[in-house]
Amino acid sequence: MTMPPIPRKPFLAKRLILCLCVLAALTGGAIANPVYQVVPEAYYPDTELGDISETRTHGAFGERIPAHVKKIITLLQKKRGAQTSVLQSMWLKGADNQEYLIVNWNRFSLGLEIHRIDRLPNNKFIAKFLRQIEGESISIREPSGRTVFPGEPPVVVIDIGLGGSNIENYFISLIQMTRNSVDIVPSYLGRPVDLSDIDGDGTYELVVIDNRWSGFFSGCGACGPHIPTFFSRKNGKFAPACNAHRAIYRAEIDKYRRFLDKARSLYEKAEILANMALRYAQLGEFDRADRSYAMMMAALQRGSTASSEFERQLVKKSKNHIGTAIRQARGFADTPCPLSATDTSGAHPGLDARINSFRMK
Repeated sequence: MTMPPIPRKPFLAKRLILCLCVLAALTGGAIANPVYQVVPEAYYPDTELGDISETRTHGAFGERIPAHVKKIITLLQKKRGAQTSVLQSMWLKGADNQEYLIVNWNRFSLGLEIHRIDRLPNNKFIAKFLRQIEGESISIREPSGRTVFPGEPPVVVIDIGLGGSNIENYFISLIQMTRNSVDIVPSYLGRPVDLSDIDGDGTYELVVIDNRWSGFFSGCGACGPHIPTFFSRKNGKFAPACNAHRAIYRAEIDKYRRFLDKARSLYEKAEILANMALRYAQLGEFDRADRSYAMMMAALQRGSTASSEFERQLVKKSKNHIGTAIRQARGFADTPCPLSATDTSGAHPGLDARINSFRMK
């Protein structure tokens, strides 16, 4: 069975935040030396995963996979059935020098598995199953296994695609190699889509998308507004850091502005203006946010004067959800990400924890 192509990075890396990229070469000591084994590149015709998608055993920053790990992979493959093969495997050492094995199988029902390798007193080894991740497309991606958070165990970055046209079905998971493996991204932060050194300063940022306004104007699964939120890692926790990446928001706003005259419909123009207004609110530039919001409302009201009840309701909905979010963001002007701290309809679960997480510590 051949795995379906891995979808290209939706929304963020491909279209909007043009300066997001994974640093090609990283330096510095690693807690662990990860080793990758990957099947031929033909399985990944659309991949943009860099080194991990190479056909050879990856040895650029680690020793070869040891013999006992190869035996474990072989045994696992036999237990999974005759039609099972390995798409990707990764071996690395996590906290307290504990060994971990990640195997991405070719069968949809198996998905990706994470095992902890324990050494027994008789010098034999056993693989303890920790977790399984399923999806229409699953892949290990950079910067898995590298020292992305100094002083912490390495993480494995997993691209997950659940299929369909809804962009919310495509995200990443960060699994830290400690204890029985830990997913370190709280769900209330939003939809995680990237972990990279976005500004080239040598530190990694987590990029999360606020999906509260997805499909707001047209209802399509891939439509926005989608607002990025940036997090740095401090003392073992993610801390909001939007105000440290103002240039990225400004570049996005400038791009949206250039598309205003090319909008093919009322809905496209309203979505463009909403993207601008909400990004200005995220920056704490509320006068500009208000101006973009006013332009959006004027466009909607012109279109609704003699139109359907749906369009008249859209005007009301825009005031209640987008206008309210911008007004509430003013109350969080002292936080790094004012818009993300707001409580509007459709806010993420764990609201109290969400809002507190965005407050200045």
